[in-house]
Amino acid sequence: MKLQKIIINTLLKLLSKLNLRQARWLGRILGSLVWQIDGGPKKITLENLDRAYPVMNQTAKEQLAKRSLQHMFSLLSEFAITWNASSEWLNSQVHSFQGEELLVCPKGKGVIILAPHLGNWEAMGQVLATKVAMTAMYSPPKQDFLEPIIRNARERFGVKMVPATAKGVISLTRALKNNESVFMLPDQVPADAGGIHAPFFNVNAFTMKLAAGLITRTGCKVVMAAGFQGDKGWDIVLEEADPEIYSDDLYTSVAAMNRSIEKLVNYHPEQYQWEYKRYRKLQNTPISDISSPARMLG
Repeated sequence: MKLQKIIINTLLKLLSKLNLRQARWLGRILGSLVWQIDGGPKKITLENLDRAYPVMNQTAKEQLAKRSLQHMFSLLSEFAITWNASSEWLNSQVHSFQGEELLVCPKGKGVIILAPHLGNWEAMGQVLATKVAMTAMYSPPKQDFLEPIIRNARERFGVKMVPATAKGVISLTRALKNNESVFMLPDQVPADAGGIHAPFFNVNAFTMKLAAGLITRTGCKVVMAAGFQGDKGWDIVLEEADPEIYSDDLYTSVAAMNRSIEKLVNYHPEQYQWEYKRYRKLQNTPISDISSPARMLG
């Protein structure tokens, strides 16, 4: 473990010296090598794409999978850069910013920013933290020595990090009631008590219900967000969520959140983290056989 810590810390320091063009070039090389190895990441990526895009021809699917792997490895280098960059540099790398006005709710209510694992969510989150008061839920990484690195990087521009516990949920609720912003990654597979099954690319994926609960409790606004890798830096896109996300019915709200994620992903599907086991808690019942939301919840 000590050797692993030394190697990873040294690697992060070296990668942080690169510029974005170099980081992305290195990522494409590493991603291509992993594709040739034909191991786990490639297998998971193709399995997820088979579910999400069943009518896509195999050649196109393999090309998309390879580009996704290249993107994933470019992120590893980009994270090292962004975790050490100044707020001035980060903002200077934003090539375009669509929907920035959505960060403020005209009704004086809080805003949930839902940012799936798409593009560079770390860089985007840090840019948004320079513009609004923000609270984010945090789960420690598996490698303990990485926690202070990641936590310090996220907190340095004023983000308040709270644990993924009941106490953390209280902090998120309080922030929204104080008309502040909450930053969440909505496409992680939750613990058994934290989710329900809802369609995600037409497959019943186990999906978090935290956002739906916060909406019901606080009446907040919801904004979808992504920081796409562009030719020059990042292109940040903020847009309104599917209106049904505000439904009092849990299933309807969660399904609308997944549709909103799908819409963002389809802008640049090669920049989505298809390597993540998003469908590891599948429900066997086909979507066409579901007679009502109540059946899904029951």
